[in-house]
Amino acid sequence: MCRAFPVTLKGSARAWFNKLTPGSIRSFKELSMNFVSYFIAGQHYGKPATHLLTLKQGRWESLRDYTTRFNKEVVQIDEADDIVSITVYIAGLYSGQFLYVLSQEPPKTLAELMLRA
Repeated sequence: MCRAFPVTLKGSARAWFNKLTPGSIRSFKELSMNFVSYFIAGQHYGKPATHLLTLKQGRWESLRDYTTRFNKEVVQIDEADDIVSITVYIAGLYSGQFLYVLSQEPPKTLAELMLRA
């Protein structure tokens, strides 16, 4: 899967992949976590973290749609903090099984949360 992954990349994602040190990734899970960490927590566009407080999952909105919408907003946050982002994401969830699972076993990083979502 690690060998097939770069074929799917374009633009800045391809540039990120090409900058990886050869032999620095030992598994696809590690590759995917690094990718998510870079593209979620690594880009800063200048909105304050309080902007995330406006995000809530709609009653009929799927978890996938909410997560996609949240990701689009979190990459625009200036100096996004994982703990704040995780807390706001969870607080915005409409009640359901995923919210229960997260309350039982909270994620430690935003990348972990996104992989679980």
